[in-house]
Amino acid sequence: MKVAVIGIGSNSVRMLVCEVVGQEMHRLRRERAGTRLFAGLDARGNLSAEAMASSCAAVKQMAESARAEGCEALHLFATSATRDAANQAEFAALIAERAGLEMEICPGEREAALSFLGAAGRGDCGVIDIGGGSTEIIVGDGMDVRCGFSCQMGAVRLAGLIPIRDHGDLSAVQTVAADILEHALRDHSTLSLPKTWRGTGGTFTTLAAMMKGI
Repeated sequence: MKVAVIGIGSNSVRMLVCEVVGQEMHRLRRERAGTRLFAGLDARGNLSAEAMASSCAAVKQMAESARAEGCEALHLFATSATRDAANQAEFAALIAERAGLEMEICPGEREAALSFLGAAGRGDCGVIDIGGGSTEIIVGDGMDVRCGFSCQMGAVRLAGLIPIRDHGDLSAVQTVAADILEHALRDHSTLSLPKTWRGTGGTFTTLAAMMKGI
């Protein structure tokens, strides 16, 4: 049967449509809409009406597309920006009204585990998933996750905290990111780091495109 999953991220809304045959999934199509939801968080932690409306419109369009394509199951989840929002209940109600979907808010540790399962493959390795609002760091072997956590240092979050105007600002950002990571690693003092690492998210795909001259 055909199924679809829509994810509301801090920077974009994405949809994956798959054909499920037994225990296997075959990718049919992907969609992406840049919505920059995290940029709509105000000083009180509320998502702006404009930010919510933009993401709602993208979800509605994707949901209608998936239903028209014959998807029998459609799941919607949201990550960092919605997780942090004080008015997440209002956002969920708006999504339900306009798109007819119930929104699951994905906890940081589960987001980390899902990132690893999607990117790791076989063998001992680590995965770093840089999003707009958060970064997930996961270490495991195959489908066995032995450590996974989420840090409040997504690309958009850090850019808002310390804008990079020139190369002189880079060291300040590195210091802040290192402090956040050091604090998170205190709960994993015995963690052994793998030799192989993989990266997911827009930061890594952009870097890969630059290295390949795309």
